[in-house]
Amino acid sequence: MKYLLLILYIGLLLLIFFGLPDKVLYSQEAIRWTPFILIFFVQTFLLYQLLKSFNVRPKYDASFCALSVLVIGPSFGLYLGQKEEKEFQENGETVKGIVYKKWYTTGKNSEWLLRCQYVVDGVTYSTFSTTDKNNKYRIGDTLTVIYIDNFPQKCTIKELN
Repeated sequence: MKYLLLILYIGLLLLIFFGLPDKVLYSQEAIRWTPFILIFFVQTFLLYQLLKSFNVRPKYDASFCALSVLVIGPSFGLYLGQKEEKEFQENGETVKGIVYKKWYTTGKNSEWLLRCQYVVDGVTYSTFSTTDKNNKYRIGDTLTVIYIDNFPQKCTIKELN
């Protein structure tokens, strides 16, 4: 049982870092929460079971599980950011997008956010919410959207990077 848990845990880490398709990572649907669920819940549960099977002291189980989230979560974010940057440099295409939505969020991180619509091969897509740090752009403004040719939903706004 120990080794099955170890194989499952390693398999889960490989899935998180290398196996999640862009359709999951860049979805604008609820499925985009998959990496979060895998890292914070499934990975933590498997690690806890793995530590129990190897008879690690019970008082350290929770500490190791919490530490694993603090290591794997940011590592995944950094890995995904570097992978994305490289992909935009190698396979990025540009198109003009139009700001169609802009709003101000209040609270701990108050900021201006905006979204652009852009058309690729006759299909209209929308960017994710992006921060407009200087509150420079307005609804109707034209911005440059960089997208991945074989997956247009994966995009970034050039002027806001």
